[in-house]
Amino acid sequence: MDGYDVGSVHQFHEHIIIKGYAMRAKHMMFFLLSLFLALSFIPVGSMAEAPQVGYIDVHSHIFGITGGRGGSTDYPGAVKKALSQMDKAGISIMLVMPPPFTGGQRGVFEAYDFVSAIREYSGRFAFLGGGGTLNVIIQNVAQSREISPEVRTRFEEQSERLVTLGASGFGEVTAEHFSLSSSHPYESTPPDHPLFFLLADIAARHDIPIDLHMEAVPQDMQLPDDRRLKQGNTPARLKANIAAFERLLAYNRKAKIIWAHAGWCNTGQRTVKLMDEMLGRNPNLYMTVKIGKDSMEETRPLTSEMKIKGEWIDLVRKYPDRFMIGSDQFYLTPMSPLRQPPGRLESITAFMAQLPQDLAYKIGNENPKRIFKLGK
Repeated sequence: MDGYDVGSVHQFHEHIIIKGYAMRAKHMMFFLLSLFLALSFIPVGSMAEAPQVGYIDVHSHIFGITGGRGGSTDYPGAVKKALSQMDKAGISIMLVMPPPFTGGQRGVFEAYDFVSAIREYSGRFAFLGGGGTLNVIIQNVAQSREISPEVRTRFEEQSERLVTLGASGFGEVTAEHFSLSSSHPYESTPPDHPLFFLLADIAARHDIPIDLHMEAVPQDMQLPDDRRLKQGNTPARLKANIAAFERLLAYNRKAKIIWAHAGWCNTGQRTVKLMDEMLGRNPNLYMTVKIGKDSMEETRPLTSEMKIKGEWIDLVRKYPDRFMIGSDQFYLTPMSPLRQPPGRLESITAFMAQLPQDLAYKIGNENPKRIFKLGK
């Protein structure tokens, strides 16, 4: 997730809201038939406004912090805002999670804080946990290869607590997260760190996935000369992480690891070719698609004219069981003094509308239900 520090949420661009689409009477029978067949899209009217049927968003964030005194929160308000957007966009189920926080960061929260709010809407939400606890522990010992028994025990206890709470997976955690403003921390931990190995073992034991945020750095390289990146605290020199990531994937093949944000890249290195090669070598690797104009244009699935690139259709077609949609959309409580972050659902809508219907249904419905055990 980009720009997750609550104090810097206002630095996003203006929020893009997908307009609702009023179905005309002459299309009603087609709409009901499509709903019955559980198709992912109804190609009527503008593709950016066409509602989706049964689309599951597996990576989003709700922020309940109101900015009031004493750390007051309003998670029910944030959840209602998310639910309203879900209904407009045709999202049937949303998986929400805390972002990958660091120790000492403002507004840290964990799944415990919002789970009661989402459980009021049975069947519409599920959640992942660990961004406010497990990731903090990982980042605190990021540069150490020796983990004390105390840290290991605390990590395991926090993991098991989240499983007991009902988490559908662990996330959002990070191995390489760029800083996008002065108040936004830079996070970097080798993907083959002992705590990532431990998390893989725990995830495999419970058969739940890990949601991992990691910028692609195939070899040591300079930070791209991008004004947006220069505003933060990311170092000028980046360390390679792809080989270490593959060591994590190979460590426990029973651990399902989701490499979040395919299509949203800040190094220019997460190419279709790289993803194709990694998916081919690692059967336990999965990816979620995120599309935003606040990333490198050359690695986005859509052109500037919102047309899907053929190589992306080929990639999803080659690995139809490994992709899902994860918009990384933020939902703030109406009581928050901060500006709503930018919307990404319009781009996701355009992407899904242009996929062959079997692929759209596969990544929008079948894969999320299987990987996260939804509806069981």
